[in-house]
Amino acid sequence: MLFRVFFLLTLFFSTPWTQALPLPDHAPILTVTGAIKITNQPGKAVFDAAMLARLEQKVVVTHNPWSTSARRYRGVTPQALLDAVGADGNVLRIKALNNYITEVPVSDFRRFDVVFATHVDGEIMSVRSKGPIMLVYNFDSSPTLQAEVYYGRSIWQITSIEVIQREP
Repeated sequence: MLFRVFFLLTLFFSTPWTQALPLPDHAPILTVTGAIKITNQPGKAVFDAAMLARLEQKVVVTHNPWSTSARRYRGVTPQALLDAVGADGNVLRIKALNNYITEVPVSDFRRFDVVFATHVDGEIMSVRSKGPIMLVYNFDSSPTLQAEVYYGRSIWQITSIEVIQREP
């Protein structure tokens, strides 16, 4: 019995009640705000390229309306990014460098093969090549994705994401 009490007290006092991300070592390329629980600055989570590279990665090879051949995109899985910030929302409002804004339902990340790409064809995505981050759907994986609504959600030059909880 004493062991059980000691174990529970140890567990209680060693469990962090709030989590924090490390601060970026280099220039930030992404800021996440809104309905998030894990931050590294007041009210926001700021990431540099190295921080994003430490999150779970995936590759999507697909054709898209902006290139003539299939491209190989590599980057962060949407779920890894959402988990890293403790996201509690069902919509992402994503903003690009040119102030273009699109809203993406979080359900897209369960329905489709999607990546927050930081590399294309093995190269880091520069601003000139639609970087530093581009939301890429695997357009080749489903005819459903070959529609304007998904092309519009495939935003490039991403600078910020706001996590929103909307009523269904």
